[in-house]
Amino acid sequence: MNRYFVPYLNEATRLAEEGVASLATIEEVGRELFGATLGPFELMNVTGIPIAFHAESSLARSFGDAYAPTRTLEQQFRSGQPWAWKATTVEPDRKAEVRSRLLGLTIGIATRRVEEGVASPEATDRGAIVGLRRRWGPFAQLNAVGVSEGLRLVEEYARSGPGPWPVARTLRERAARGEKSWPLHLVRVEQEGPVAWVLLDRPEVLNSLNSDLLRQVEEAFTSLERERGVRAVILAGSSPTFAAGADIAEMEKKSLSEGIEFGFLGQRVAERVERFPAPVIALVEGFALGGGLELALAADFIVAAEGAQLGLPEVTVGIHPGMGGATRLTRLIGRARTKLLTYTGSPVSAEEAFRLGFVARVFPAGTAREETRALAELIASRAPLGVRWVKQVIDRGLDAPLATGLHLEGESAGHTFGTADRAEGMRAFLERRKPNFEGK
Repeated sequence: MNRYFVPYLNEATRLAEEGVASLATIEEVGRELFGATLGPFELMNVTGIPIAFHAESSLARSFGDAYAPTRTLEQQFRSGQPWAWKATTVEPDRKAEVRSRLLGLTIGIATRRVEEGVASPEATDRGAIVGLRRRWGPFAQLNAVGVSEGLRLVEEYARSGPGPWPVARTLRERAARGEKSWPLHLVRVEQEGPVAWVLLDRPEVLNSLNSDLLRQVEEAFTSLERERGVRAVILAGSSPTFAAGADIAEMEKKSLSEGIEFGFLGQRVAERVERFPAPVIALVEGFALGGGLELALAADFIVAAEGAQLGLPEVTVGIHPGMGGATRLTRLIGRARTKLLTYTGSPVSAEEAFRLGFVARVFPAGTAREETRALAELIASRAPLGVRWVKQVIDRGLDAPLATGLHLEGESAGHTFGTADRAEGMRAFLERRKPNFEGK
């Protein structure tokens, strides 16, 4: 992170040295632009100006004169005095130029790091949020302004900067292709034989669900449906947290119509999970709150680690469940209990969720992943067509009159007698051996 963070501190001193803006203006822009508690000057006062000076000197030795410390930074270091930024005033009309310079610098270095193979875009943003305590990472900020505007800011900085400043070739290529954003992979898919893992991968924000993550969950399940060898899917977090809810930072900015659109996006993704042909197990560790629980409820069933917390706390932030969580939960635990959970917004433990009936099993926290993997492998070892078809019988029969559900079940079970898996399964039973099911 120091690769672009330390030059950001140095650039703040250059802006002051060139008379672009006052220290207070630069300080305020730094806080606003990156969603940080401290701007560049107060941060150097807290962490130590010598650290900034020596770190920038080290970067200059490795990357050239464009990274050299400014005279102002060196003078402040040698003086032993803190930055007196509070003695200056904010100049609102100077903020735009400061913002452009700091953003162009940050995007420029971040895209170069990725091009050089130093780190992925996702790791770069994660480092900014976790390591630097910023609200947004460089690539999220690039996507907020768009690739073309990001390239313009970087090229503008390169022209007016302190020395040779290479612009990432991949940034130029994406802009030339008309791409609006730089792809950020927020969902990972890992396949282990017949079992696939779909992993929510925003651990820096407890896997909170934003629009991009939801769309990538949809894409992951769509892609897996084309993989004939997948017999079971585990939906989980990449770290020991499922999802702490919807991304409030994104939702807070939404209008009424955008809020409705977001709810229906979540419903569409949840339905995609629910209608996946093979069984889907949601593994809840840590938290499954709000939209996180709504997504988990779309799986065939939920298993949870001891100590996990599950709930629908939307009413605590002025809204209510909209991705289908209240409707699905009612069908699992009844109207009264669902109302109690949604009206209070209070989460329950994994053990209480099991007692209520919307968690199927509770595993020890230290072995939850291994236990879930073993359960998925057990399901995957059964007759694939039998498992898939009975899933349809249960799901469709739930909404049908009893007589219709019974007919559907009988007819479906009858059709299994026409499969090669039925012949193999019964022959293996009689021969006292393990069956070799092929899904035929």
